[in-house]
Amino acid sequence: MKKKVSRSLIITLAAIFAAFIVTVVLVFSFKSGMDAPEKLAKAVLMRTYGATKQDYEDLNHALSQSQSRDDSQILLDYMHTVYGEQLTDNGYEKCIANRIISSASQIAYDENTDLKVSAIELQPTDALEGRRGYLFTVQAQTEKDVSNTFTFKGYIELVQEDGNWKVDIISPR
Repeated sequence: MKKKVSRSLIITLAAIFAAFIVTVVLVFSFKSGMDAPEKLAKAVLMRTYGATKQDYEDLNHALSQSQSRDDSQILLDYMHTVYGEQLTDNGYEKCIANRIISSASQIAYDENTDLKVSAIELQPTDALEGRRGYLFTVQAQTEKDVSNTFTFKGYIELVQEDGNWKVDIISPR
């Protein structure tokens, strides 16, 4: 004899299952929101040290144009094409002043191959309220010979600007 499952039991089980799914989604959304500064720091470091030979050529083109025209805006415009809105105005200035983007692209050019980031380590540091700072270590390897690795170390600090996290300081160590 088959037992009939009541309609109210099915509705109750469906509601419990739906509540469970909503809870899981909210927990993961909350957790990923807490990691936003770390994710951004890794994305910027990945872009910076995963340099290509083309990055070297593009950077040198922007540098030569900005020097020949005595116009630093050309270099700043190039940096905006590389990073978009991931950096603050101060972050762009620090990146240019510290020649952050040129170190990895120079290696890519010298080695005649692109660099690929193989590992990023972030060590949180004390930072002022509303800021997150990390000491970083980035391992990159050449695409032609993965045993040919390079290590980059430095400091990256993020700040909230208009509700969004942005890199405000990036410097080698």
